[in-house]
Amino acid sequence: CMQQRQQSTYKRVIFHYNGHGVPRPTPHGELWFFNNNYSEYLPVSVLDIAQWLQTPATLILDCSNAGKIVTSFKQYEPILRQQQQQQQKNSGNKTEKDSGQNNRENTFELVDTNDLYRFDTMLLAACGDSEELPMNPQFPADIFTSCLTSPIKMALKWFISTQLLHDKFDVNNSFLNAWDKKKQKRRKKHQKRDNDGNGNKDD
Repeated sequence: CMQQRQQSTYKRVIFHYNGHGVPRPTPHGELWFFNNNYSEYLPVSVLDIAQWLQTPATLILDCSNAGKIVTSFKQYEPILRQQQQQQQKNSGNKTEKDSGQNNRENTFELVDTNDLYRFDTMLLAACGDSEELPMNPQFPADIFTSCLTSPIKMALKWFISTQLLHDKFDVNNSFLNAWDKKKQKRRKKHQKRDNDGNGNKDD
């Protein structure tokens, strides 16, 4: 997390947690990760993750009981806001070292430090505190992630599955094959156009 923040500087960092097949989040807002030897799971607090990622950041929580992490983050939010506010003050003191107290207060009022973490750190949770991830053999195991990465595809699959004649449609075969063929055809077209453009440049 800290390495990603260093590489991203002030850009938004996306943290994607795929919690399929791992222990569920704890009531204290902890997610489970492998240790260095991949021999056991260790709990990591969302507070630590937020402090490592800093801001701006987006946390995608694709796991059961994901709402527990959101609830815990709200509880930790005052701590994060206070830390961010202190960083802003330290930064402001460096640039306004010789200014008067009134000027410094006016400078701080230009930035709503109380809301920096609220608006610059977004949490996308797959389900609520006591909810489990949906399981359907017609859909991917990571339905929430699939909705984010392939929204049109998932919307069409869901639409077909809710129709009266959905039994006549093989969602996982005929539909996907047609969709994939269309994507492959479009990809080959773009590759050919790129290759033709590179060939013209070489000439």
